[in-house]
Amino acid sequence: MHVGEVVSCHRPRLFPRTLAFLPLLTAICSLVFHGEVSAQGGRNPFVVNIALEAPNYADSGEVGSHAVYSLIMAQILTNTFNQSHQRDCPAAGSIAFPDLQILLEVAGTRASAQAKACVTDLSESLKSLRPDRPNYERAVQELLKIHRPVSLETGNLARRDLVFTRLRLLGTQVLKQLYADDPALGPLLNIDNQLEQLSRDYDGFASWFEVQQRAGSFGIYSTFVQAPRLLAEWNFPSVQIASRPIPQAVHLNQDGRLQVRAASVGGRSLLVIRCWIEVAIGCVQSVFRALCNKPIREVASVPPMLDPAGKLTCRDITIFGLGGWLDAEVDDNQTLDWLAELLRTRPTAISELDPALLDYVVLVTTGN
Repeated sequence: MHVGEVVSCHRPRLFPRTLAFLPLLTAICSLVFHGEVSAQGGRNPFVVNIALEAPNYADSGEVGSHAVYSLIMAQILTNTFNQSHQRDCPAAGSIAFPDLQILLEVAGTRASAQAKACVTDLSESLKSLRPDRPNYERAVQELLKIHRPVSLETGNLARRDLVFTRLRLLGTQVLKQLYADDPALGPLLNIDNQLEQLSRDYDGFASWFEVQQRAGSFGIYSTFVQAPRLLAEWNFPSVQIASRPIPQAVHLNQDGRLQVRAASVGGRSLLVIRCWIEVAIGCVQSVFRALCNKPIREVASVPPMLDPAGKLTCRDITIFGLGGWLDAEVDDNQTLDWLAELLRTRPTAISELDPALLDYVVLVTTGN
């Protein structure tokens, strides 16, 4: 997924680099927000994770290589699996850091015999996986087509129909600046550069893969609807899951503002919010319901000098399975400035919002 695989479940439009993961993203987002979904052609998604030995989260080099190698491994695994299962249960792969994440599109329900057969076949493909150099090089070339650097200094991203692309790219750049020194999030947000640097390092990948095998990794588990119970009924062994990295504290200016160079967005501002997902797993959805897709006047009492006519357009952000962020914009920068200050200093003024959910709020400006 993705630019450090920053993706959103709240947008109708996908940027080209995410298209390779469209089945995975669509299914995961639908499962998270609705609990049940049918994939294309009457198929149902079965999302499984594959446990890996986690890197040292304090070592940015180790995190970066683990992220790249696991992304390559997911691509090799799905390529191999799809050679013989494309019709029965096609697979799409990415990572839910530090593990792999695979979407299987099964013909029956998730509790069906077809689903069990697909997951079992994936497990067998995993056990027999022996990544050679040609498969490695094919996977790398496929990933390099998806993960390409994008400039915010050129082009025209100010158009109304590009709102979700604009939010995605600006939100990514903001997180890159906020977490530039975070040894875990920094490499994930800069996966483009990491992949380019390690794209020819087959020997490094082979060594990493061997270490993962020796560590007894590769156990299959799932956190999505019904799947944990089904895996237990199908006699898949329980898996010890590594803890995920927790973002380091962000140090903001006293006024809670951040400047980003982005000439292509026409001077628009952006609001970035992080909530305490480590404490309240549904906090992003709670903040979204309190603030987004409703007239600004319904969010809070508006000062007389403002006349907001639009709604706050929002999208949630995940970074390879790590979440807790939401970014938003409105056509009027002055209104966004007021809302950011309200969230920072008087969040209780927003009746539907629990202030205890908020970690930080940043107003991002892009003008000169």
